[in-house]
Amino acid sequence: MTRSRAPKGPRDHSVPILVAPLIIARQWLQVTGDVAFLRQHPEIMRALQGIVDDLLALQSPGEVLYPSRFSSDGPVGRRYDHGTNVKVYSAFDSFAYLLRHLGFTEEAERYITIAQGILAAIDRTMCFDGPFGTQVSGGTNLGEAPGDFYLPEGVPYYDGEDTSSMLAPIYGACDFMHEPWVNYHRFARSMWCANYDPEFDVLRWGPGENGVFDGTAYFSRLGGSLTRVEMREAIRTLRQNGTDDATGSVFWWPHGREYKRALTRCSQGQGAWAWQYLQQWLGLGVDAVERVLVLAPRGLLTVVEWEGFAAGHHRFDVRWVEDGKRVVATVTNNNDTAWTLRIGFRPSGAGAEGVLAWQTQTLAAGATITLEHQVQMVSEQDSMDQAAVLRRETVDFGDAEGVVFRRFGPALLWGHWETELLWDTRAMPLSMRFVVVNATGKDWADVVVHLSVPEGWSAQGRLPTHWTRPDNMTGGTVRLHLGVLRHMTRTVAPFWVRGPRAFEIRPGWTDDTKPFHAATQPGPGLLVASPDVGMASEAMFAAELRATSHDGTVMSRS
Repeated sequence: MTRSRAPKGPRDHSVPILVAPLIIARQWLQVTGDVAFLRQHPEIMRALQGIVDDLLALQSPGEVLYPSRFSSDGPVGRRYDHGTNVKVYSAFDSFAYLLRHLGFTEEAERYITIAQGILAAIDRTMCFDGPFGTQVSGGTNLGEAPGDFYLPEGVPYYDGEDTSSMLAPIYGACDFMHEPWVNYHRFARSMWCANYDPEFDVLRWGPGENGVFDGTAYFSRLGGSLTRVEMREAIRTLRQNGTDDATGSVFWWPHGREYKRALTRCSQGQGAWAWQYLQQWLGLGVDAVERVLVLAPRGLLTVVEWEGFAAGHHRFDVRWVEDGKRVVATVTNNNDTAWTLRIGFRPSGAGAEGVLAWQTQTLAAGATITLEHQVQMVSEQDSMDQAAVLRRETVDFGDAEGVVFRRFGPALLWGHWETELLWDTRAMPLSMRFVVVNATGKDWADVVVHLSVPEGWSAQGRLPTHWTRPDNMTGGTVRLHLGVLRHMTRTVAPFWVRGPRAFEIRPGWTDDTKPFHAATQPGPGLLVASPDVGMASEAMFAAELRATSHDGTVMSRS
């Protein structure tokens, strides 16, 4: 109970880690229902109270918000970070749950009030009008000077390592249709987000150099998807770019389809998703203290069958079938006491959107109950699939004919082909990438991008999402053939680039000159800092897009 505190450094070092025991204790009690154990071991509540007292000492003087410097090992974007405060909300709510079931009702109400104050403060201080409507900004400094650690106000961000923001509806901090939450996740898979990567269709950890793709980001994209079409796209991205084919696991820092098995398994992302899958996609929630079982699937699944579903020593058989016209739910209570069964029926064709129709029944010990519900079609939703996002991006980033051709991303990507060189930034070639969007109204039969490099430099193209070795670097003009690009679709032209000599490129998390989440490299140029050079120098590159339509018309952009 004491090891969640930072062993050294400031008290606000890693607040999301500090509060974890409170959330774990609450989940343990909900699953086991063993209130007597807590009464027999009062040292548990004393230790949890110590964490709460530490937390209360950190509260902002002006708002019911809590600071942190790191989320786990990664810096947060602003002092009062959204994901941090969502998790702190859950911590206070969890502590209130424990107190209430131990009979301390008045104390529980105090912490419920604090938890609700956090949600009000988030809506008051962390929301702005983004590209998809009102959205979360990522966090706030509440007027405090950001210094050289935090981002200033006005730069929205979504941390590629953040799994607390996606869990906000699971924590009970908002519902799945809360507009700022929905639009925050849509922003995070668009070019308005500085660390969104259109090549791998997911967030990088941060926008800075040594760009890495966190396994957590694949899950935050999936967990933040509202409609079924968004969920299907997120699953395809996860399977194609993030899931190791040999183990079925998602690793930290996968890079390219050929190197998805990277550092170690991403326990943070997979653990967060396991909980979300259970409570959202399977829709199973248990409160063993109150003897309540909830069944309300809100994911991509339309059939769920689980014989012997176990929550602690409690056992159930669960079956759920949707056929587009009705839902049939069957639950067997394999316990020796009665339980209350709450079933939430979503509209037909819905993912997590739409209002649930609830039915509540008492399920006697050993009994089976079957409930049927005639479902209505989901109301028309503004589902932000990739094509819908591209239409909006083209307005801001494209030209009058519906073409986007622009450079994006950091100069250095992480992921050498030899394990012993993974941390040697001099060994990795630089990266120059261009996003190409066709929103012209007609398909392109053939797409080619040429990159002309200055004297002393060399380049080599690679196919998008593939991590091919730079074994044929050449000077002059390099041609990359990308093939067909249909209307309202996107591709990326990625090139490896080498200079006249190797340069050490300092990773973003060791650069004290700017905040970790600073929106680096926003324009057509690249600024690369290296301790290996004594004075500034400039190298000019030229890129040209040539797209041929089916009627033979050739269009070019440079």
